Order: sequence, then structure tokens, then C-alpha cells
Amino acid sequence: MDDGFAYSVPEGMEAEVGAVVRVPLGGRRVRGWVVAVGEPPRPRLRPILSRSGDLAVFDAALLGVLRWAAMHYVAPLAAVLAKTTPPNLPRGVRLAAPPRGVHRRARLVVGPGPAYDIIAAAISPVTAAGRSAIVVAGTIPEAEATAEALSARLGIDVPAVSSQRGGAAATAAWVRLATA
Repeated sequence: MDDGFAYSVPEGMEAEVGAVVRVPLGGRRVRGWVVAVGEPPRPRLRPILSRSGDLAVFDAALLGVLRWAAMHYVAPLAAVLAKTTPPNLPRGVRLAAPPRGVHRRARLVVGPGPAYDIIAAAISPVTAAGRSAIVVAGTIPEAEATAEALSARLGIDVPAVSSQRGGAAATAAWVRLATA
């Protein structure tokens, strides 16, 4: 069901692309992701029941990448969205506004071993422009060492994120990254 289902947005609720919501489906309440908004209303749509968390977990551009990943790996879009959503969705958190004229984008740098100078040189222009970067490391100790070294070298907060550290740690790192 990669096309998803249509629901109405109740009065007073914000539901932008990337919002995680609870919806009725087949007599149950299930988690869903908003993948489109502003379509013409249709008669007899069931309403979204609630919103989970205050922050959207992706935007329209990232949704395009996630759709590509789902097609490339022959996976349901919902499975890809579930894997990219933090385990817990915080309330009372607001996004920091990006600098004027700067669009938030992610760059991917794959770092083999502790090549901190090479990685720092690659992402310095990106972070200096107010954009974000993702550094992928092979192991948890390597990721933590890389994050610590890059934080010191670049003078910015570089959180290490790992699904093996548990939901609370992953959510805390996600919030730090989303609100930076």
C-alpha cells in the first residue's frame, strides 16, 4: 500500500509532510506518516486521531530519497519510513530556523577508520555553510571516537547515533540533530 490512505486533518491540528500520526485502520489505531497534504477534500474521509510528537521526521525532499530506497531495495515504503523514524517522538521541541538563504540538506561521508582529518576537510565547508553532514562509521566505538574527534576538530556538536544504544539514546541524538 505504498500509495497509502487518505484521511482528513481535524481543525486545529497541524499535519505537514513527515508528521507521524495515529489513524483508524480496520478497527485499530495504527501509526502513519503524512506523505502528502493539501489534496482536495473527499467526502467521508476518516479524521486523523492524533499527532505523535511535535517534529516532522522527514521533509518532501527526504521523502523522495526514502521512496527511492524503498523501490531500490524492493521494500514497502512504510517499512522504510518506520526504520527512519526515531523510536520516541518528543513533545515541546521546536526546530531551529536555518540561517537565511540556507536550505538544510544532508551530505553523506563514509569514513573508513579514524581518518578524522580527511572527514573534517570534507565536511567543513558543508557545516560552515550551516548545513548538516552525516558520517557513517562501521562500529559503535569507531562512531563515538569519530564524533568526539570531529567535535573537537570542527568546534561543533557531533552526536554519535546507533540503533544498538537503545531508543532513548537514539531519540536524544535525533532531537539534537533535528533542532541544531
